[in-house]
Amino acid sequence: MRVIILAAGQSLLLDGFHKLLIHDPLTKKTILDTYLEVFKGHEITVVVGYKALEIMNQYPELNYVYNKDWATTNNSGSLALALTETTPCLVLSSDSFITQEFVSDLLKKEGNHVVTGIRESRGSGAINCMLSEGRISEVYHGAIRNVSDPESLGIFKIQDSSLINNWRRNCMSYPHLFAAENLNFIDYQIRNYPVDKHSFFEVNTVYDYMRLINARLNKD
Repeated sequence: MRVIILAAGQSLLLDGFHKLLIHDPLTKKTILDTYLEVFKGHEITVVVGYKALEIMNQYPELNYVYNKDWATTNNSGSLALALTETTPCLVLSSDSFITQEFVSDLLKKEGNHVVTGIRESRGSGAINCMLSEGRISEVYHGAIRNVSDPESLGIFKIQDSSLINNWRRNCMSYPHLFAAENLNFIDYQIRNYPVDKHSFFEVNTVYDYMRLINARLNKD
Protein backbone atom coordinates (compact mmCIF):
# COMPACT_ATOMS: atom_id res chain seq x y z
CA MET A 1 0.00 0.00 0.00
CA ARG A 2 1.38 3.38 -1.00
CA VAL A 3 1.04 6.13 1.63
CA ILE A 4 0.70 9.77 0.56
CA ILE A 5 0.95 12.50 3.21
CA LEU A 6 -0.41 15.90 2.19
CA ALA A 7 1.66 18.50 4.03
CA ALA A 8 1.98 21.57 1.80
CA GLY A 9 -0.38 23.92 3.67
CA GLN A 10 0.47 27.01 5.68
CA SER A 11 -1.14 26.01 9.02
CA LEU A 12 -2.56 29.49 9.57
CA LEU A 13 -4.61 28.41 12.60
CA LEU A 14 -1.42 27.10 14.23
CA ASP A 15 0.57 30.32 13.76
CA GLY A 16 2.29 28.80 10.74
CA PHE A 17 3.80 25.93 12.78
CA HIS A 18 4.24 22.89 10.55
CA LYS A 19 1.70 20.26 11.57
CA LEU A 20 3.96 17.30 10.88
CA LEU A 21 6.38 18.65 13.51
CA ILE A 22 3.80 18.89 16.30
CA HIS A 23 4.93 16.81 19.28
CA ASP A 24 2.79 14.48 21.33
CA PRO A 25 2.96 16.08 24.81
CA LEU A 26 3.41 12.65 26.40
CA THR A 27 5.70 10.69 24.05
CA LYS A 28 7.43 13.74 22.48
CA LYS A 29 7.12 12.07 19.06
CA THR A 30 6.07 14.27 16.16
CA ILE A 31 3.07 13.49 13.99
CA LEU A 32 5.50 12.49 11.24
CA ASP A 33 7.38 10.18 13.65
CA THR A 34 4.05 8.51 14.39
CA TYR A 35 3.25 8.12 10.70
CA LEU A 36 6.65 6.56 10.02
CA GLU A 37 6.05 4.04 12.81
CA VAL A 38 2.52 2.99 11.93
CA PHE A 39 3.28 2.79 8.19
CA LYS A 40 6.63 1.03 8.53
CA GLY A 41 7.29 -1.13 5.46
CA HIS A 42 5.03 0.92 3.18
CA GLU A 43 6.17 3.30 0.46
CA ILE A 44 5.74 6.83 1.86
CA THR A 45 5.52 10.02 -0.18
CA VAL A 46 5.24 13.43 1.48
CA VAL A 47 3.91 16.40 -0.50
CA VAL A 48 5.49 19.56 0.88
CA GLY A 49 5.14 23.26 0.09
CA TYR A 50 5.11 25.90 2.83
CA LYS A 51 8.36 25.71 4.85
CA ALA A 52 9.27 22.55 2.93
CA LEU A 53 12.88 22.58 4.12
CA GLU A 54 11.81 22.33 7.76
CA ILE A 55 10.54 18.83 6.99
CA MET A 56 13.09 17.77 4.38
CA ASN A 57 16.04 18.82 6.52
CA GLN A 58 14.87 16.75 9.51
CA TYR A 59 13.70 13.73 7.51
CA PRO A 60 15.97 13.60 4.42
CA GLU A 61 15.40 9.88 3.89
CA LEU A 62 11.80 10.27 2.72
CA ASN A 63 10.40 10.57 -0.79
CA TYR A 64 9.18 14.13 -1.43
CA VAL A 65 7.01 15.90 -3.97
CA TYR A 66 7.13 19.71 -3.94
CA ASN A 67 3.99 21.73 -4.60
CA LYS A 68 5.32 25.09 -5.75
CA ASP A 69 1.75 26.39 -5.92
CA TRP A 70 0.98 25.64 -2.27
CA ALA A 71 -0.19 29.22 -1.65
CA THR A 72 -2.83 29.20 -4.39
CA THR A 73 -4.11 25.59 -4.34
CA ASN A 74 -5.84 23.39 -1.80
CA ASN A 75 -4.76 19.85 -0.92
CA SER A 76 -6.25 18.63 -4.23
CA GLY A 77 -3.39 20.43 -5.97
CA SER A 78 -0.91 18.51 -3.84
CA LEU A 79 -2.65 15.19 -4.38
CA ALA A 80 -2.68 15.64 -8.16
CA LEU A 81 1.13 15.85 -8.08
CA ALA A 82 1.50 12.68 -6.02
CA LEU A 83 -1.02 10.40 -7.79
CA THR A 84 1.33 9.47 -10.61
CA GLU A 85 0.49 5.76 -10.49
CA THR A 86 -2.59 3.64 -9.89
CA THR A 87 -1.18 1.60 -7.00
CA PRO A 88 -3.68 1.26 -4.13
CA CYS A 89 -3.00 4.13 -1.77
CA LEU A 90 -3.76 5.54 1.62
CA VAL A 91 -3.90 9.34 1.54
CA LEU A 92 -3.85 11.37 4.73
CA SER A 93 -3.48 14.91 5.98
CA SER A 94 -0.58 16.04 8.17
CA ASP A 95 -2.57 16.84 11.29
CA SER A 96 -3.54 13.66 13.17
CA PHE A 97 -2.10 11.45 15.88
CA ILE A 98 -3.17 7.92 14.96
CA THR A 99 -2.46 4.44 16.31
CA GLN A 100 -1.13 1.19 14.90
CA GLU A 101 -4.43 -0.51 15.76
CA PHE A 102 -6.36 2.02 13.67
CA VAL A 103 -4.03 1.66 10.68
CA SER A 104 -3.98 -2.14 10.85
CA ASP A 105 -7.77 -2.33 10.98
CA LEU A 106 -8.20 0.15 8.10
CA LEU A 107 -5.69 -1.69 5.91
CA LYS A 108 -7.61 -4.94 6.41
CA LYS A 109 -10.77 -3.44 4.94
CA GLU A 110 -11.49 -4.28 1.32
CA GLY A 111 -12.46 -1.57 -1.14
CA ASN A 112 -12.47 2.21 -0.98
CA HIS A 113 -12.99 4.06 2.30
CA VAL A 114 -13.18 7.57 3.72
CA VAL A 115 -12.39 7.89 7.43
CA THR A 116 -14.97 9.97 9.29
CA GLY A 117 -15.77 11.17 12.78
CA ILE A 118 -18.17 13.41 14.65
CA ARG A 119 -16.43 16.25 16.50
CA GLU A 120 -18.09 18.47 19.05
CA SER A 121 -16.38 21.57 17.65
CA ARG A 122 -16.78 21.36 13.89
CA GLY A 123 -15.70 24.51 12.07
CA SER A 124 -17.38 26.08 9.07
CA GLY A 125 -14.54 24.77 6.91
CA ALA A 126 -15.31 21.12 7.66
CA ILE A 127 -16.01 18.62 4.89
CA ASN A 128 -19.17 16.78 5.87
CA CYS A 129 -20.43 13.45 4.53
CA MET A 130 -23.90 12.24 3.64
CA LEU A 131 -24.35 8.50 4.15
CA SER A 132 -26.51 5.85 2.56
CA GLU A 133 -26.34 2.24 3.83
CA GLY A 134 -22.73 2.57 4.95
CA ARG A 135 -21.66 4.28 1.76
CA ILE A 136 -20.81 7.93 1.27
CA SER A 137 -23.24 9.41 -1.22
CA GLU A 138 -22.04 13.01 -1.15
CA VAL A 139 -19.66 15.39 0.62
CA TYR A 140 -20.28 19.05 1.22
CA HIS A 141 -18.30 21.97 2.56
CA GLY A 142 -19.63 24.39 5.15
CA ALA A 143 -22.62 24.50 7.48
CA ILE A 144 -23.82 21.05 8.57
CA ARG A 145 -27.14 19.94 7.08
CA ASN A 146 -27.88 17.12 9.50
CA VAL A 147 -26.41 16.47 12.96
CA SER A 148 -25.85 12.83 12.02
CA ASP A 149 -23.61 13.73 9.05
CA PRO A 150 -20.03 12.83 10.02
CA GLU A 151 -16.98 14.85 9.04
CA SER A 152 -14.32 13.62 6.64
CA LEU A 153 -11.08 13.46 8.67
CA GLY A 154 -8.78 13.69 5.67
CA ILE A 155 -7.83 10.01 5.50
CA PHE A 156 -8.70 7.95 2.42
CA LYS A 157 -8.01 4.32 1.51
CA ILE A 158 -8.49 3.88 -2.23
CA GLN A 159 -7.91 0.53 -3.94
CA ASP A 160 -9.76 0.94 -7.25
CA SER A 161 -7.22 1.95 -9.95
CA SER A 162 -9.96 3.48 -12.09
CA LEU A 163 -11.08 5.63 -9.15
CA ILE A 164 -7.48 6.73 -8.53
CA ASN A 165 -7.20 7.90 -12.15
CA ASN A 166 -10.55 9.66 -11.89
CA TRP A 167 -9.51 11.32 -8.61
CA ARG A 168 -6.25 12.56 -10.11
CA ARG A 169 -8.02 14.05 -13.14
CA ASN A 170 -10.52 15.82 -10.92
CA CYS A 171 -7.77 17.15 -8.65
CA MET A 172 -5.88 18.49 -11.66
CA SER A 173 -9.02 20.20 -12.94
CA TYR A 174 -10.11 21.58 -9.56
CA PRO A 175 -6.95 22.06 -7.44
CA HIS A 176 -8.66 24.70 -5.28
CA LEU A 177 -11.03 22.10 -3.76
CA PHE A 178 -10.42 19.75 -0.86
CA ALA A 179 -9.36 16.25 -1.91
CA ALA A 180 -12.61 14.74 -0.61
CA GLU A 181 -14.63 17.05 -2.84
CA ASN A 182 -12.91 15.61 -5.93
CA LEU A 183 -13.76 11.98 -5.15
CA ASN A 184 -16.42 10.48 -7.41
CA PHE A 185 -19.11 9.17 -5.07
CA ILE A 186 -21.64 8.67 -7.88
CA ASP A 187 -19.86 6.17 -10.12
CA TYR A 188 -17.78 4.39 -7.48
CA GLN A 189 -18.60 2.67 -4.21
CA ILE A 190 -16.80 4.45 -1.38
CA ARG A 191 -17.58 3.25 2.12
CA ASN A 192 -17.63 5.11 5.39
CA TYR A 193 -15.04 4.15 8.02
CA PRO A 194 -16.01 5.70 11.40
CA VAL A 195 -12.97 6.30 13.59
CA ASP A 196 -14.99 6.19 16.84
CA LYS A 197 -13.55 3.02 18.33
CA HIS A 198 -9.93 4.12 17.88
CA SER A 199 -7.75 6.67 19.60
CA PHE A 200 -7.55 9.57 17.16
CA PHE A 201 -6.61 13.20 17.72
CA GLU A 202 -6.64 15.86 15.02
CA VAL A 203 -4.72 19.11 15.60
CA ASN A 204 -5.90 21.99 13.44
CA THR A 205 -5.92 24.86 15.93
CA VAL A 206 -4.12 25.97 19.08
CA TYR A 207 -7.25 24.96 21.02
CA ASP A 208 -6.97 21.43 19.60
CA TYR A 209 -3.41 21.23 20.91
CA MET A 210 -4.47 22.52 24.33
CA ARG A 211 -7.09 19.75 24.46
CA LEU A 212 -4.45 17.21 23.46
CA ILE A 213 -2.18 18.39 26.29
CA ASN A 214 -5.02 18.00 28.76
CA ALA A 215 -5.93 14.56 27.42
CA ARG A 216 -2.37 13.24 27.34
CA LEU A 217 -1.26 14.65 30.69
CA ASN A 218 -4.60 14.09 32.49
CA LYS A 219 -5.04 17.70 33.45
CA ASP A 220 -8.35 19.08 34.72
